[in-house]
Amino acid sequence: MVYGLMKTKNKFLTRFNLILVLIFGNFTIFSVAMATDGSAATNFNQRAIASVEFTDAQRPIVVKKTLATFVITLPSNPTTGFSWVLKNFDSSLVKPISRVYLPPTKSSLIGKGGCEQWKFAVTAAGFRVPHSTSITLVYSRPWELEGAQIANFKVITQP
Repeated sequence: MVYGLMKTKNKFLTRFNLILVLIFGNFTIFSVAMATDGSAATNFNQRAIASVEFTDAQRPIVVKKTLATFVITLPSNPTTGFSWVLKNFDSSLVKPISRVYLPPTKSSLIGKGGCEQWKFAVTAAGFRVPHSTSITLVYSRPWELEGAQIANFKVITQP
């Protein structure tokens, strides 16, 4: 009887592990797909180093013409159904380039959150004269719009 229960439990765990692999495998494919603009996700991470990274919505993002790209990095956990959505930005001054989910590094915890990186570029019009604009990102589930977390980043351009 005990052997039968262990055998049933092992089948359940094997199926459970297979489902998790399929789920997390899809997130990995999603990350690569979101990062590809002719390059792989690893290339995106290398390009992000050449950009300035921001994580605090309380501090303004100052962008100079010499380095016209920047990255906003926010904590995210898509296994809970939550993700960041670009809600508002001035398309004449700022252009979104890519969005990538980066899973946690060195973690054996299933379902632990990682972060999303949003890469933006300031357009040529943004550097003609100094400008101030904002980028609004909303962290919510697609089916739950109330109670969403909002991150509003102020972007200042300097020619």
